[in-house]
Amino acid sequence: MKYCSKCGNEIKPGQKVCTNCGTPVAPIQNTQHVNHTAAPAPAPAPRKPMDKKTKAIIIGALAALALLFGIYKLIQGQYDPTSVANKVADAVKNKDAEKLSSLVTSGDEAIGKTEAKAFINYLYTNDEARTFMENIKTNTASMKQTDYPMTSVTDEDGDELMKIAQDGKAFGLFQKYAFNIPSHEVSVYAKEISKLTYKLNGKEKTANLESGETVKLGNLPIGNYTIPATKEVEGKKFKGNLIVDMGTGMTAKEDFEYTYLHISPEGTYYLDDGEYKIFINGKEAKTGEDSYTVGPFEIGEEVEVQAKGTADDKEFESTTEKVTIEKTEDNMPQEVTVTFDEALISKYKEENYEKQAKKEEEQSERRSISLTSDEFIDGYTRAIHIDEFQDVKVGMTKDEVEDLLGDDSEYIDSSKENFKAYGNMGIEYDDEDKVKRILIVPDSYETWDLENIEEFFGPPKHTAKNEDGDTVYYIDGTRGNKFVLVIVMENSDTIKYLTQKAEEDSDPWIK
Repeated sequence: MKYCSKCGNEIKPGQKVCTNCGTPVAPIQNTQHVNHTAAPAPAPAPRKPMDKKTKAIIIGALAALALLFGIYKLIQGQYDPTSVANKVADAVKNKDAEKLSSLVTSGDEAIGKTEAKAFINYLYTNDEARTFMENIKTNTASMKQTDYPMTSVTDEDGDELMKIAQDGKAFGLFQKYAFNIPSHEVSVYAKEISKLTYKLNGKEKTANLESGETVKLGNLPIGNYTIPATKEVEGKKFKGNLIVDMGTGMTAKEDFEYTYLHISPEGTYYLDDGEYKIFINGKEAKTGEDSYTVGPFEIGEEVEVQAKGTADDKEFESTTEKVTIEKTEDNMPQEVTVTFDEALISKYKEENYEKQAKKEEEQSERRSISLTSDEFIDGYTRAIHIDEFQDVKVGMTKDEVEDLLGDDSEYIDSSKENFKAYGNMGIEYDDEDKVKRILIVPDSYETWDLENIEEFFGPPKHTAKNEDGDTVYYIDGTRGNKFVLVIVMENSDTIKYLTQKAEEDSDPWIK
C-alpha cells in the first residue's frame, strides 16, 4: 500500500496522480535483482507549502482551545474550596478585612468590611487566629478529598467559627461552596430610662430602654464590635459606642461620654432625719432612686456640688466642691464628698432645744387655766379680756395662735370645726382662720352646776338659750365694768366654754 508524499492520502495501484491534492505519483520500481547492487533510493519529491489561510485557521483553533482551557481552569480554581480556604486564611493572616468580606457570608447575606474586621479582631483577641488558619485549610482539604458536602471550623471550646458547605453550581459545571460565619443575637442591659440610636448591618436603628431591662439590638456575625451610637438621657444627647466582645458574652457594653455623680455627704447626723438635698451649680438636682446619685453630666464638664439640709427647721449648707466630670471604669458614678459643719448644727440644736423647751413651758402655762384659782378669778373675771387673753389676740392667724399655744388641739363642739380647744384655751376662728373670739374651756372632769357657778362667779343676771339649744348664763361678776361673763353649758353640770361680752344697751338685763 502506498500513500501520497504530500497529503498522506492512500494511492491505489496504477494511480498516477493523488486524487486528493493532485500531486504526481512516482512509479513503482521493480525490486527483483539478481546479484545486483541495490540502487540508491530516489530523493522524495518536494512538498507544496501550506497556504497562509489554512495555517491561520489551525493556529486560531489551537489558541482558542488553549484559551478555553485556561478559562476553565481559572473558573474551576475560583470555586475550588481549598483555594478559597487558602484565601480566607491569608486574609486573616494579613488582617485584610476587605478581602475577607469578599470571600465569606453570614446567613444568606454578604458581610461588609466592618463585620469582617470584627471577625478578624475576635480571632486575634481570643488567640484563635493561628488555629483557625490551620484548621480551615485542613478541614476543607479533607472535605474535598472525601467528597463530603460540608465541614466547619470550631474554636477550642467546640463553638463554630465558620461553616463551609456546598452551595449550588456555577454555570451548571462548577460546584460552589459558601464560607459562612454564624451570627448571634446581641442585647444591652439598660441602666436608666433612655433612647438609643445606633447603626447595625448598615441600617440605623433605635431602641427605647427601660431601667433594669434587657433590650435586643439585633443579630451580628461572630466578632468584636465597636458600634457608634447616640444616647439620649434626661433630654441630653451623648455620643459614644456600644462595645460587643463575643468572647465574653453577647451583651453589649455601653461606652458613652457621660457619667453620674454619687454624692457622699459627711456630718449629717444632726440634720432632720439625716436628710438633705443636692444642688448642682446652685440649682436643686433631681436625684436617683437612692437619693445620692445625680446626672448625667458630659465628660469634661465642670460643676459645683453642694448639699443642703435642715435641723429644727433651720437650713444648713455643706461645703461647695468644684468637680470636673471624669471617665470612670464601667461607667460607674464618680464619687464626690461634701461636708456639713456638724459642730455648728449640734450647737444650734442644743440652743434650740432649750428655747423650744421654754416655749413649750410657756405654751403649757397659757393652755393651763383653773377656773377656781385666784389668778383666774382676779385676772379674768375682773378685767376686760374680750379681745386679748394669755397673749392671744382677736385677729391673729391660726399659725400665730398655735405658735403661742401649740398645735395640739381638739374640737370644743364636734359639730363646729371652727371651735378649737388648746388645753383650757378655746378659739373660735372665722372663715379666714383668724381669731374671732377667745374662749375658756374647763377640764371635762370638772363639775359645774348652777350652785358652783354662783359660788365662784355670782348669780346669773340673765339666762337664755342659744341657737344650738345650749343654756347660756350671763353673769356680771363686777358691777359697772361694762362687760359680762357668758357661760355656755354642755349640760346641767358641765360648762362647754365661757367668754366675755361687752354690755350693750340692747341687752335684756339693761334697763
